Amino acid sequence: MPKILAFLETQGAKWISKVRLQYRPASRALTPVEVHAFAPFFEASLLDSVRIAKAPGIPNPDFYSFFLEQSLAIPLDFTRMSAITFVDTILVSARHPVPPGEQLPLLFHELVHVVQYLELGLEEFVRRYVRGWASHGLQYSRIPLEVWAYDLDARFRSGAPAFSVAAEVRQQLA
Repeated sequence: MPKILAFLETQGAKWISKVRLQYRPASRALTPVEVHAFAPFFEASLLDSVRIAKAPGIPNPDFYSFFLEQSLAIPLDFTRMSAITFVDTILVSARHPVPPGEQLPLLFHELVHVVQYLELGLEEFVRRYVRGWASHGLQYSRIPLEVWAYDLDARFRSGAPAFSVAAEVRQQLA
């Protein structure tokens, strides 16, 4: 298992960089409505730098062919996701759209991941994601970086008073 985890970490970081570069040029900035909704929770510079890209679907990594060739199950099926964050670029899937009332919470969740990337850097984010997945029963719903993003997303959805996502993420990562 350690070799597979190291493989996932190395290849995962390469995949994230590749997909980010592929989609960022055709991406858009946050809309004024989105900026207004998120401004009490995120730094203005982060909201200015984030980009949103639409895609027919979210692709699985090219390196998943290794698992298929070995008759192994793929680690996470990204094609089933509504959105995914590649550092500072959020890719939204047309194949799995969310209802209109869920769009802001979905973006909020992904913006939490942007903060996690900023705090950890690409390689450490991927390392923690992969190791969190492996150490929590190979279950997406138990990956600590996801659990924390869903917890902050729930606070946002609840209408809680403004809070600093960056401060919360730093505390979670400590």
